[in-house]
Amino acid sequence: VNYEQSKDIIKKHYVDNIDFTDERIIRMPVLEGKFYEYFFNVLDILDTTELIKGVEDILDKASNNIDIYNFCTTALYELFVYSPLPGHEKIVEYLSSQYILPDECSVVFDSTFITRVKAETNWLNLTPVGSIAPDLKLQSISGDYVRLSDIKAKALAVFFLDPDCSICQEIAPEVYNLYQTYKGKGFEIYAVYPGYEEIKWKAYIIGNKFTDWINVWTDEGPHVAYNNYSIIGLPTIFLLDENKRIINKDIPVNELFDFLKKM
Repeated sequence: VNYEQSKDIIKKHYVDNIDFTDERIIRMPVLEGKFYEYFFNVLDILDTTELIKGVEDILDKASNNIDIYNFCTTALYELFVYSPLPGHEKIVEYLSSQYILPDECSVVFDSTFITRVKAETNWLNLTPVGSIAPDLKLQSISGDYVRLSDIKAKALAVFFLDPDCSICQEIAPEVYNLYQTYKGKGFEIYAVYPGYEEIKWKAYIIGNKFTDWINVWTDEGPHVAYNNYSIIGLPTIFLLDENKRIINKDIPVNELFDFLKKM
């Protein structure tokens, strides 16, 4: 058995040793850890199809006991709703629409949890693909205000990032390199800092020489961004067309490259 074959075997049989008929598993603090290990280390963390299949397998195994099923569904929802990784909001939406919010599920989950999931699902759908991006008028690094709707571009990326975010620190140079390739071909970036620390933000932008795309922030606080855009975690990129219509959201850099190449 080679390495790739052994990985496939582990993926297929990782949860086989969990007894989903034994209610003791929901009273011991181990199941959430197993779920985290399975979805974040065993499966492909960015493969939505593979993650959804993993969710289905677990909930199918847990379906014969309502208490275990309740626990597993809730634990999986919590795992993905707080994940900062791109694409994981699709898992949240899938869990909500298929396992939590249908009318027949009201006998499984309490009303408080269902109400919360409805609210969070509505927020996730705040800026769906195909809709016009909410307008923003934020302050640039030079102090001038730049309105999103005023930017003329064939393609526009709204890039939410934070200097203190380690993933942002990894992704931003890749996005910047991509920008250098396409900025002369009608591509622009509106880089939004949804935080409070103006001095740290400016130092980060200047220190990394990210000064030729549009850098903006607001001293009114992160709610300006979060109340308008469904941002699960940072970094998050929304790709807009020339009419400011959202054509992709929470898009990884490699997919952004492919989109721009086609456009």
